[in-house]
Amino acid sequence: YETISPRAAKAFVDVTLFDSVLATASLPAGTVFTSSVDDVSFQFVNVTNFTASNSGSQISFLNIPIYEGTFVKSQFVVSSTDVDQRFIISNNRADTTTLTVKVQTTDISQVTPTSTNYFLQEVEAGKYEVYFGDDVIGKGLSDGNLVILTYVVTNKAAANTANAFTNSQAISSVTNVQVATVEPASGGAEAETIQSIKFNA
Repeated sequence: YETISPRAAKAFVDVTLFDSVLATASLPAGTVFTSSVDDVSFQFVNVTNFTASNSGSQISFLNIPIYEGTFVKSQFVVSSTDVDQRFIISNNRADTTTLTVKVQTTDISQVTPTSTNYFLQEVEAGKYEVYFGDDVIGKGLSDGNLVILTYVVTNKAAANTANAFTNSQAISSVTNVQVATVEPASGGAEAETIQSIKFNA
């Protein structure tokens, strides 16, 4: 049974860059947008990379999901000599629905067609641990592999209803940017309670 982590408020926006020079532009993961609820400012970020092409001096990224919180990236080098090595998401306000797990190999010959997956479990202090297979159920890790975790650490329900967003910086070096709200922020929530875990499990 996988417990439900805190959930970030999520909104959808259209982002338009006005530029006549660039043929394409990117909206990298972690691009910051800002909004406010009851005069309290909140930061929103996208969690995946997007690319768009220029059309009529406009580059449009449509219906982009953005999440309230801080975009965090953690890296671990796999070492079998560290018998206590764990891959733990360091903040108990992380929204696990935004989690991306990548494993970079040090040798291309290590890449095989066997099943690659990861598992997630709640551990001490409400944090989450990512773990991998053992070459029986799922492919195991090799020494020197680089494990990269990205996720959003959120303020949970506080940013629900945010509905006006602005970009905090240039995007692909373009400063003339328009952000239009497609859907206001909603869905931010506390982690699952112990009572709910017991009932569902």
